[in-house]
Amino acid sequence: MKFTLFILFLLLPFFLFAQQNLVPNPSFEYYSSCPTGSGQLPLASPWTATPNDAEYYNSCASNLIFSVPNQGGYNFQYAHSGNAFIGMNFYDGIDNNYREYAQVIMLSPLQSNHCYYVEFYVNLAGGWGGKYAVNNIACSFSNNAVTSQGTSNNVLNLTPYVYKYGNPIIKDTLNWTKISGIYNALGGEQYIVIGNFKNDSNTDTLYTGVGYYANAYYYIDDVSVIPIDSISMSAHAGHNTSIVLGDSVFIGQEITNLNCNWYVSGNLIASNVPGFYVNPTTTTTYMVEQNLCGAITYDTITVQVNLAGISGHEKANNYVQVFPNPATNYLTINWTLADKSVFEIIDITGAKRQSLALESSSSSTSISLSKFDNGLYYYIIRDKNGNNIKSDKFIIQK
Repeated sequence: MKFTLFILFLLLPFFLFAQQNLVPNPSFEYYSSCPTGSGQLPLASPWTATPNDAEYYNSCASNLIFSVPNQGGYNFQYAHSGNAFIGMNFYDGIDNNYREYAQVIMLSPLQSNHCYYVEFYVNLAGGWGGKYAVNNIACSFSNNAVTSQGTSNNVLNLTPYVYKYGNPIIKDTLNWTKISGIYNALGGEQYIVIGNFKNDSNTDTLYTGVGYYANAYYYIDDVSVIPIDSISMSAHAGHNTSIVLGDSVFIGQEITNLNCNWYVSGNLIASNVPGFYVNPTTTTTYMVEQNLCGAITYDTITVQVNLAGISGHEKANNYVQVFPNPATNYLTINWTLADKSVFEIIDITGAKRQSLALESSSSSTSISLSKFDNGLYYYIIRDKNGNNIKSDKFIIQK
């Protein structure tokens, strides 16, 4: 069996070249031996960790803590694909600026002024070490292998290039979250590096209150770097849809660094935005113009507006009031809800800026707007099943 795995590992570059993925061992399926303890990421060769250790998880592990899908009772998570993934710290609530990074040399260096589609999946390990969730989960590229000499207080001195669109805090412990984006290479980059490239003061955190350790620990799987000229990636505005008057809907794609302009009846309404929330009052057709490294493509989406009004969509036993509009320093929410719901603030780019749980009761709260810039925003209130209870736009004007 070990000999078979060794042969498969030798053949891996040929398989990946056929698929145009420049990342070797992208889903960590090939290994020199099964994990038995912490800090064993290098078992998934040629991946390595820097400047601190990172973990390797595989269904073959005899130590159940590093097994898949049951991580010794701390977590229960299947791989996004196959039988393995890796895990590491993106933030530590006790050790300031503590970071772990995973890096691998790609199958060939990136070419100057060539564009690449980059994708990987992450999952917050809530029980193993998820007392915190963070943003800034990203990847970077380097011409040389990164060592501890390239760090400042454990934070690598690299520029994050691809992160989840809008760079939100990623807090999903159940599902794998896709992170994708476009990277225009400088030329000569040989290594992809995954981690948090911002220090603690520039990292947003959310205290979840679960888990055994005061850190933000994430699993990673299925890493891809694919030359754009080897795949078809035309403009995609989304599928035609319908909403109730007053509702909002997201159109476009959540791909970082994807250059798109949006038009309605020939008028530019948004520029350099891959996707965003719209709140039309009448049935509207939106056209997207995508410039993917010089390749121009177009697509359209029609959002049909049904004139039932918010009252026809909102349940009779749910009541929500959001004011003032325009808002200055605070936004107040009064509600009476039959079930737990979520209040979200979305900016004009479609990025989720804040999320607040609303209990199933009658209550009121105020949200500070000190970290928000002036401009147009949307709020959406979703029930426990993700259905839209109420949505509207509001203006922040300080």
